[in-house]
Amino acid sequence: MDSHPIISELEAIHRILFIARHVGARINIAHCGIAEGVDLVDQAKKEGQPVTVETIIHYLIIDSSIFETVGVFAKLSPALRDKKHVDMMWQRLREGKVDCVASDHGAVPLIGKQGDIWEVAAGNPGIQTMLPLLITKGVKKGRITLPQLVRVISEGPARICGLYPKKGS
Repeated sequence: MDSHPIISELEAIHRILFIARHVGARINIAHCGIAEGVDLVDQAKKEGQPVTVETIIHYLIIDSSIFETVGVFAKLSPALRDKKHVDMMWQRLREGKVDCVASDHGAVPLIGKQGDIWEVAAGNPGIQTMLPLLITKGVKKGRITLPQLVRVISEGPARICGLYPKKGS
């Protein structure tokens, strides 16, 4: 996390928003793990820029303290953040500022996670647990409603891919 500070993620989002605005491109910010990044996208949307933002289930469920118990298995890109940032991401999701929640299923064989932090592959599995986790950690805990859940795992992806309303509704 020290090698991938929040400012680097924020700068990358700012840069791609700037470039897309000047070339007229529609973009989706994938793997957003910080509320400040969601806020940048929200401001761009308010200014009329065609942009969407997606977060990944692990930015809502896991915080950086997990490194103490699982070590290199928690290496992800962008890096995990502290609990405060996890809570802020739930808030942005609840506010409707996140268009989509994805799994970024990046299962790495055990051999790929052996070695030091600089050598191991980034990524983790998630497709099989995304929906159950969003229900138990989101809906059942009152962080989001069931309609909000449906919006970010069905309607949102369909809109991003240009398939709505034939799909996602």
